[in-house]
Amino acid sequence: MEGLAGAKLGAATIATMQTRLATYAYPRIGHLEVQTIDATVRADLLRPNWTSKPETALRVRQAIIRILRFLRPDGHLLENSLAEAVSDRLPKLPDSQHHAAMPHTEAPAFWRKLAAKETKGFLAL
Repeated sequence: MEGLAGAKLGAATIATMQTRLATYAYPRIGHLEVQTIDATVRADLLRPNWTSKPETALRVRQAIIRILRFLRPDGHLLENSLAEAVSDRLPKLPDSQHHAAMPHTEAPAFWRKLAAKETKGFLAL
């Protein structure tokens, strides 16, 4: 399926993108004309979720950039500056937090405990 701005996107990806935009973007900027959606407007839109839901905010930003690239006559020229201009107006994203690794000495007990449950999670592992 041909998606926004010529990218080939699957139906599920397009549906997810539309849901994110409907939830996070359209209520605040859906009534605006495309040429009025500048970096400050996009930053204001993303700010509430930028640090609390960074992955969502980044994906909403990406979707907005795709749309603006497609709808604006100069969109293809703005692609790199669109993301940077918005990020410059927002706080630094928090560093990702990774889960600590399990000590290898605890692995046998973990597997025994998991095997006793016979859940789909165990089968997947």
